[in-house]
Amino acid sequence: MQDHRRSIPEGGGGFTALPPPHVEVVTHPGSPSDGPARPWYLARRLQLFGLVFLVVLVPGLIWDFLRPPLYRATASLLTAVPPPSAEAGGPVAEDVQHVAIQRQVLLGRDLLVETLGLVEERTSSEISSPELLGSMLDVATMPGTNLVELHALGSDPELLAIVVNAWIDGYLNLRQRLLEEEVGDRRRALQDE
Repeated sequence: MQDHRRSIPEGGGGFTALPPPHVEVVTHPGSPSDGPARPWYLARRLQLFGLVFLVVLVPGLIWDFLRPPLYRATASLLTAVPPPSAEAGGPVAEDVQHVAIQRQVLLGRDLLVETLGLVEERTSSEISSPELLGSMLDVATMPGTNLVELHALGSDPELLAIVVNAWIDGYLNLRQRLLEEEVGDRRRALQDE
């Protein structure tokens, strides 16, 4: 091996020139002992990536396509009638407590039993209990309003539409009964005076 360092003469003279270093040009990756170069599509990394990709993709697709479809039926419901001042163009105040109470009423057992009865009147369904019906239903509040959004999830879209409509009808019937009871109580209290 050659020494490529420059030497400095003792007498303080100039540098002596050494021959340039030897540079080897590599025309393909790998050493000459690896044999001929492989095309990019036969590279081991690409083959490993493809194998892992297929091992993950195929079971995922099989699982996804074998699941039954899941549908959602939604409806918006105003839980409180705005006061007369709001109907005249004034602002409508959000009543958070009222909306939370109505959410509990909508998911309560009494309303679920009534809804189940209405669904059974309208169609022959596989829903057999209020608990099963309750697991299909959900209520989401809409911030800043007295509206709630009713959701029903299931695999039969026609049944979901019937369930949501029966749920709203049952809620309106329940509110009507409560209002009639309240008016009757007030009348009795006034007559007693």
